[in-house]
Amino acid sequence: MGKSRIHLENDHLKWQKNYEYEKDQILQAIGLKTLGIEHIGSTSIKGMAAKPIIDIMVTREARVVNIPWPFFISRSNYINVPFV
Repeated sequence: MGKSRIHLENDHLKWQKNYEYEKDQILQAIGLKTLGIEHIGSTSIKGMAAKPIIDIMVTREARVVNIPWPFFISRSNYINVPFV
Protein backbone atom coordinates (compact mmCIF):
# COMPACT_ATOMS: atom_id res chain seq x y z
CA MET A 1 0.00 0.00 0.00
CA GLY A 2 1.49 3.34 -1.07
CA LYS A 3 1.88 6.31 1.18
CA SER A 4 -0.55 9.12 0.56
CA ARG A 5 0.53 12.71 0.83
CA ILE A 6 -1.28 15.40 2.72
CA HIS A 7 -1.41 18.75 0.98
CA LEU A 8 -1.43 21.76 3.33
CA GLU A 9 -2.07 25.36 2.37
CA ASN A 10 -2.13 28.66 4.19
CA ASP A 11 -4.75 30.73 2.40
CA HIS A 12 -7.06 32.04 5.12
CA LEU A 13 -8.57 34.85 3.00
CA LYS A 14 -9.67 32.41 0.26
CA TRP A 15 -11.09 30.01 2.84
CA GLN A 16 -13.04 32.79 4.55
CA LYS A 17 -14.50 33.89 1.21
CA ASN A 18 -15.38 30.27 0.37
CA TYR A 19 -17.07 29.87 3.75
CA GLU A 20 -19.14 33.05 3.27
CA TYR A 21 -20.25 31.83 -0.17
CA GLU A 22 -21.22 28.39 1.15
CA LYS A 23 -23.02 29.93 4.13
CA ASP A 24 -25.15 31.99 1.74
CA GLN A 25 -25.91 28.87 -0.34
CA ILE A 26 -26.97 26.96 2.77
CA LEU A 27 -29.21 29.80 3.96
CA GLN A 28 -30.85 30.03 0.54
CA ALA A 29 -31.47 26.29 0.49
CA ILE A 30 -32.82 25.78 4.00
CA GLY A 31 -34.01 29.24 4.91
CA LEU A 32 -33.63 30.83 8.29
CA LYS A 33 -34.53 27.70 10.24
CA THR A 34 -31.05 27.50 11.72
CA LEU A 35 -29.65 28.64 15.04
CA GLY A 36 -26.25 29.14 13.52
CA ILE A 37 -23.84 28.41 10.73
CA GLU A 38 -20.19 28.36 11.77
CA HIS A 39 -16.85 27.97 10.01
CA ILE A 40 -15.04 25.32 12.05
CA GLY A 41 -11.90 23.24 11.73
CA SER A 42 -8.35 24.15 10.80
CA THR A 43 -9.27 26.39 7.84
CA SER A 44 -11.09 28.69 10.25
CA ILE A 45 -7.88 29.43 12.20
CA LYS A 46 -6.05 32.40 10.73
CA GLY A 47 -2.39 31.71 10.00
CA MET A 48 -2.64 27.94 10.39
CA ALA A 49 -1.67 25.70 7.47
CA ALA A 50 -4.44 23.20 6.74
CA LYS A 51 -5.92 20.80 4.23
CA PRO A 52 -8.03 22.95 1.86
CA ILE A 53 -11.37 21.59 3.05
CA ILE A 54 -13.93 24.00 4.50
CA ASP A 55 -15.75 22.53 7.51
CA ILE A 56 -19.12 24.10 8.26
CA MET A 57 -21.38 23.33 11.21
CA VAL A 58 -25.10 24.07 10.92
CA THR A 59 -27.11 24.01 14.13
CA ARG A 60 -30.86 24.01 14.54
CA GLU A 61 -33.48 23.47 17.19
CA ALA A 62 -34.22 19.79 17.72
CA ARG A 63 -37.95 20.27 17.16
CA VAL A 64 -37.47 21.75 13.66
CA VAL A 65 -38.05 18.84 11.29
CA ASN A 66 -38.99 20.49 8.00
CA ILE A 67 -35.50 21.42 6.82
CA PRO A 68 -35.05 19.60 3.48
CA TRP A 69 -31.68 18.05 4.38
CA PRO A 70 -31.82 14.99 2.07
CA PHE A 71 -32.82 17.11 -0.93
CA PHE A 72 -30.25 19.78 -0.15
CA ILE A 73 -27.42 17.30 0.47
CA SER A 74 -28.24 15.32 -2.68
CA ARG A 75 -27.91 18.47 -4.84
CA SER A 76 -24.60 19.59 -3.40
CA ASN A 77 -21.06 18.51 -2.63
CA TYR A 78 -21.75 18.50 1.09
CA ILE A 79 -21.38 15.57 3.44
CA ASN A 80 -23.84 15.33 6.32
CA VAL A 81 -22.26 14.19 9.59
CA PRO A 82 -25.19 14.17 12.04
CA PHE A 83 -24.93 14.40 15.80
CA VAL A 84 -21.26 15.27 16.08
